Amino acid sequence: MKTTLASISILLSISVNHAQFYERTGRNIGIYLTSSPVSSVSVRGTSTSLNTYSIGGGFCHMLVPGIFPYAGYRYTAPNPFNASTPVVPSFHALHAGLLFDKHLTKVRQRKIGSRCHYHAIGVVLGPEYQYALGYSRSGEIAGQVGISIYHRVSGASKRNRGNTVQYDLFYRHGFTPLLETDGTKSYSQQFGLRIRYTKHQVFNFLE
Repeated sequence: MKTTLASISILLSISVNHAQFYERTGRNIGIYLTSSPVSSVSVRGTSTSLNTYSIGGGFCHMLVPGIFPYAGYRYTAPNPFNASTPVVPSFHALHAGLLFDKHLTKVRQRKIGSRCHYHAIGVVLGPEYQYALGYSRSGEIAGQVGISIYHRVSGASKRNRGNTVQYDLFYRHGFTPLLETDGTKSYSQQFGLRIRYTKHQVFNFLE
């Protein structure tokens, strides 16, 4: 009996000494890509609405869980599949904002193959500032709201604990003019998809 207990203790000791249990630190960096196939630039006070599309990307950081400051680049051009007259000029813009991400549902588990995938649905909202290079005077102040899908793969490995992917379906509305040309002020609005990938620093707390 004593021999059996001693053997079990040795095996457990070896297992713990070689185990790796990773936890996240507060350090992280992320990238994001956005696409807005349905967007427009309209002249306030008229019925003129110019159809556009936008693509962009940039860097984000999880300041604390649920709060993501971000900054990046966006390119906007006339929509070739839904042309309007007159045509809005193509332009490049820099933007920065603060995204608030709140889970509405608990994380749900789904097994795919040998891995368990965790998903949660939440809401995102927040302010954004955008400056159209060559077309803005003071820049645009906008707000956005949308639905977020959180995805994480289970496992104690360093890779699984360090990566997070989130998908945002959002609506963005400009409250101040984005484009100002020849005394005409134009405002923007967009429906889009944003993919956020965050890389977290992790450590093995058993070491």
